[in-house]
Amino acid sequence: MSATGRERGESFLDQQAEKKLRDMRSPTAARDDLVHHEAERATIAALIRNGGDPIGRLGITADLFALDATREAFQAVDLMFRSGVHPDAATLRNALSDATYIEIETTIGEHVSAANLPAHVAILKDYRQRRAEAAARDRLARAIESSVPPHELASLFEAVRAASAGDSGDKTAPPPWKSLDLDTMRAARLNPRCIVENLIYADLALYNAEGGTGKTTLKLYEAVHIALCMDLWGCRVVNPGLTLFITAEDGEEILQARLLKIMDAMGLNDWQRRKVAESIMFWDVTGSLVRLAELDGRGNLKLTELADRIVETYRDAGLVQIIFDPVISFSPGERIVNDGEQAVVTACRRIIRGLNCCVQLIHHSGQSNARNGAIDQYAGRGGTALPDGSRMVTSLANANRTNLARPEGFDLQPGESGVVMARSKLSYAPPQPNIWIRRRGWTFDYFIEEPRNSDAVRDHDADKVAEFLTEEFHHGRLYTARSLEDSGRLKLPRARLRAALAMLEAAGRLDERELPTDQRRGRKKHYLHCAKDSGAIAAETPPEQPTPPPIAPDISIAPPHRETRNGAIDAVLVSPGSLNCAKQSGAIAAQWRNSDESTNADALAAEGRRLLEESKTAPPDIEILPTGEIIGGDVPAPGSRIDLKNRGNRLLQQARALRLAEAEKQEPPPEEPDIQSTSPAESQSDAATWDCQRGDIATRDNPRQPAEPPPEEPHPRAPKPAHAPSAKPKYREVFQ
Repeated sequence: MSATGRERGESFLDQQAEKKLRDMRSPTAARDDLVHHEAERATIAALIRNGGDPIGRLGITADLFALDATREAFQAVDLMFRSGVHPDAATLRNALSDATYIEIETTIGEHVSAANLPAHVAILKDYRQRRAEAAARDRLARAIESSVPPHELASLFEAVRAASAGDSGDKTAPPPWKSLDLDTMRAARLNPRCIVENLIYADLALYNAEGGTGKTTLKLYEAVHIALCMDLWGCRVVNPGLTLFITAEDGEEILQARLLKIMDAMGLNDWQRRKVAESIMFWDVTGSLVRLAELDGRGNLKLTELADRIVETYRDAGLVQIIFDPVISFSPGERIVNDGEQAVVTACRRIIRGLNCCVQLIHHSGQSNARNGAIDQYAGRGGTALPDGSRMVTSLANANRTNLARPEGFDLQPGESGVVMARSKLSYAPPQPNIWIRRRGWTFDYFIEEPRNSDAVRDHDADKVAEFLTEEFHHGRLYTARSLEDSGRLKLPRARLRAALAMLEAAGRLDERELPTDQRRGRKKHYLHCAKDSGAIAAETPPEQPTPPPIAPDISIAPPHRETRNGAIDAVLVSPGSLNCAKQSGAIAAQWRNSDESTNADALAAEGRRLLEESKTAPPDIEILPTGEIIGGDVPAPGSRIDLKNRGNRLLQQARALRLAEAEKQEPPPEEPDIQSTSPAESQSDAATWDCQRGDIATRDNPRQPAEPPPEEPHPRAPKPAHAPSAKPKYREVFQ
C-alpha cells in the first residue's frame, strides 16, 4: 500500500473516531444526523418573505430548530410579528448577533421562494421526533449504567416507546388505533415518583397562602430538608435532590440571605452547608416578562418556549422540584382566568414529563378567603382550573384567623407567628391531618393535628366558651347569646357556638342571670353566666350530722312541717313498733343540705371534667399482644378510656342535678293571702300525708293523728314547686 493510501486510511479512521467522540460529548440535539440544516434555513427565509401567519397555522415553535442561529432568528422573527413589525434586513440587524445576522442574510439570498414552507415544516417536525427518541434512548442508557431502580427504568422505557411512536410530535392529529398491552398494564404504577412521603410527588403542586405568611421562606426550609434527606414536617424524604427556584418576586440576593439564616438556625455543619449550596439554585427573573403562556397579537392563548427550554437545559441535572414564585408572574394574566390557568397547567405538565420532577406553583389566597382563614383547595385567588389541574394542593392560613381547634401545646408567645398547613388535595396518598407550624425568627417547629370525633369537638368548644365567659366576667364584660355571636372573638362558626352554649346549659354549667339595672337595654335584661370552676378534687360522701338515738314515744308523732327556708326533711321518728334508725329510713339532714350542697356540686363537676380530660390520653380498652391477638371485653377495664369517660359523665350529671335542686330551693315562694281559719283536712301538711303512707302504720282504722305545730312557733305550709302537676292526696282522702 502506498504512503498516500495509508495516510488516507488513517485520516478516515481519525475522522470516524472524532465523530464518535463528538456524538458522545455533544448534546443529542446538535448531532448532524438529527438536524436538517437546509429545512431550518428555508423555513426562516419563508417566514421573513411571507409574514407571520404560518407560525400559528402550521404550529411552528422554537423547539423545531436545533441550530443556535436558526433558533435565535426564529425567536426574533416571531417577536417582531407579535409586535406588529414586519422583519427585514434592517430590523433584524439590531435584533440578532453579528454571526447570526450574516448567516440569515445569506439564507434569504439562497431561498427566494416560500412555496415549500409546509413541506419544510413537516421535515422539521420529523427531525424533532428523531431527536426526542435519541434523547430518550440516551437517558435510558445512562440510567442502566447508573443502576437506577427498576420502577424508574420502566418510565424511561415508556418515554422511549412514546418518542418512537411519535407521541412527542404533533398531538393534534388522532393517533392510529392501538390495543392495550397486559404486560404494560401490570408494570404500570399508580403513583409517580415520590419525593417526600405524603407530601410531594413528581407532579403539579399548588401552594396557596396569603401575603406575609412566609410561604417563600417555608419553601426554602423544605428545600434544605430535601437536599439533606431529613424528615420534613414528620414525613420521610424518599428521593432527595436538587431544587430550582424561579423567582419573579424576591431577588436572588435576598433569597440567599434567607437561606443562610435558615442554615444558621438549623445548626448545620460545614459539609451540610456545602451540600445545600450545591442542591439549590436561584433563577432571578425579577423585572423581566417571562411567561409559561401568553396571548398572541390576535388575543389567542399560546404556550411559550419557556417550558421546553427548561427541559432542554436541566434534562440531566437531577432536579426533584422546580418552584415558580409567584405563579401569576408566569401566567398570561387574569383577563381570561380559567383558560389562562389551564394553559399554565399544560406548560407545567410538559416540564414534569420531560424532567420527571415536581413543579410547585406558589399562589396567593383570595382576599375574603384569607380574612376568613379558608384552607380548602379553592382558597387561592382567580379561577378553579389551577387547583383542579393540580394533583397536590396545600393551603396555608394564619393561625389567628382560622376557626380550627389548635392542637395541644400550640400556643404563640410574643414574637412568634403561626400558620396551619392543610394538605387539602393529595391525589397519591390518603387524607392527611393538618400541620400547625410555629415560627420564631428563622426556627420552625410543628404540631400534627390529631383527628377528633364530633363529641370531642363539641367538648372542646364548650370548654372554650366557658373559659371565655369566665374570663370576660372577671373583667366586667357580660354577654348575651346574640352579643357573643356578633363579637366574633371566639372565632367559632355560628352552628358550633350555639351547640356549645346548648351543651353548657344542659350540663348545668351555664345559666341566664339578670343584668345590672344600668346595663339593661331594651330586651337585653339577662346575661350568660358560667358556673365557677372550683378545681378538681375527689368526690366525697356528704358529711353526716350526729343523730341522737331515737326514743320511742308513747304516742305517734308526725314528722315536722317543711321548713320555709329550703324544704329539707329532717329524720323521721318512727313508731314504737319499729326500731329503725333515722339513717336507715333514708332521711336527709337539712343542715348538711343547706351548707355544703353548692360546694359539692362544684367539686363533682370539677372531678368529672378532670376524668374526661384524663380519658383523652388513657390507653384504649383493648390490648394487642405481640402475636397479634386482640384482648378485650364488654366491660371497660378500670382506668381505660371508656371507663374514665363514663365516670366523668356520671359526675357531671350528678353535679347538674344538685345545681338544679339548689336553684329551685332559692326561688322565693309566691305570696299567699292570709287565711283566718281552715279545716283540718286543708291544713294537713304533705309531710303528714307522706308519713301516713309509710309501712309502719298498723291499720287504717287506727290512723296516726297529725301533730300540730306549737302555737308559739308556727310553721306555715311550704309552697308547691311551680312545675308540680298536682298536689298529693290529703289525709282524709287516703283513709276514706
